[in-house]
Amino acid sequence: MHYPRTVLNQFFELRGECMRLRVLAAGVLSIVAATRVFADVCNPNDPRLLKPDLVAQSPSKVRFLTRSGHRRLMFTTTIANVGDGPLVLDGQTVNGPNGSGTRVTQEIRRNNGTTCTHDVGFFPFTAGDERFRIDDFAEYQLRQDDPFSGPIVASFSKTEFCLLNIVQLRGSLRPPENFDCENGPRGISVGFATEEDGLAPGQSLDLDANPTDPVPPGNYFLVIVVNPNGAILEKSGDPEASVGVASIDAGGSSSIPRRPPPRPPRPTPRRPGRPGAFTPTPAPGVSPGPAATPTANRPVHPVRPPIALPPGHEGCGGNKHKLCSPGEFCQFAENRCTLAEDVGICTPMNCRPDLEHDPNPVCGCDGVTYQNDCQRQRAGISRAHKGPC
Repeated sequence: MHYPRTVLNQFFELRGECMRLRVLAAGVLSIVAATRVFADVCNPNDPRLLKPDLVAQSPSKVRFLTRSGHRRLMFTTTIANVGDGPLVLDGQTVNGPNGSGTRVTQEIRRNNGTTCTHDVGFFPFTAGDERFRIDDFAEYQLRQDDPFSGPIVASFSKTEFCLLNIVQLRGSLRPPENFDCENGPRGISVGFATEEDGLAPGQSLDLDANPTDPVPPGNYFLVIVVNPNGAILEKSGDPEASVGVASIDAGGSSSIPRRPPPRPPRPTPRRPGRPGAFTPTPAPGVSPGPAATPTANRPVHPVRPPIALPPGHEGCGGNKHKLCSPGEFCQFAENRCTLAEDVGICTPMNCRPDLEHDPNPVCGCDGVTYQNDCQRQRAGISRAHKGPC
């Protein structure tokens, strides 16, 4: 069938117009979608937000160390998330006005399954260190008289490079989020806490940082303030409800016992009657006592070898940051459970019914004395040693 040329022209013009309308519609939809992505910023007052709530526990394993005339207050910090949603932080390397750094973004979930973002800030890199970083994540304060209003005599702002689920809070049954400090977002799941040992960098206060005005000996409060500048969007806005406090006595010198110098070996008595025999002569009126026996010189704190991992076992805890499966806990070598370089073994909980009411207390790696080993296993805590902490 042959159509007139005018009909064909109208047909092609109409088809071209339809194609232009489709392209225009697709462009409008793309613009709308892009606008939604860039405009999806969290409203802090949105009641649907599942915000985290960071709470610092009391600093533990507080001790003093004197090196090169400087007294250093060392301690372990534990920061838990007791909010409605996880703390999720991601970062990108961007160029700032004075160099490159990390632009940190917080992802917050809503109760309807959607998410929004909150800009935490830009943190410039230091020379030679271009890792993810968030400055002023916590502030360590040494206060006089009152832990909240007393004068600050020493302080240190903590820079955080990695946040992971290290400790599961007692009574928490929620599964942890999957965080990765190498290739993914960092964070703390609800019911978990991140922990840094006193041996880690930045886990100390120098009491003699100012040689002309050192911190005098006395009683102080060691205060851990989380998110002091409010850069992270949290559920609670009460700073006093989220701080960890410990009362300490700052002495004038180190309180860590030092290894005694080796003593010279005592002379070994020889048998009487042999040439050159040595026979001790007692003082007048004093009966001779038993012969002295040489003793080995032992260090005050014997060094314990790390746990020997079974073949194929990658270890847990420590700098491995690996969590164990439900029904297991991470067991470290006793008296080494706070060393960051150590690893433990995922051990099944084995609490027999006849041990439910065992009266022998044990000390957990969290510094808590448990009534017996069953309670310690149920809490998922490695045993530091037998007996109270």
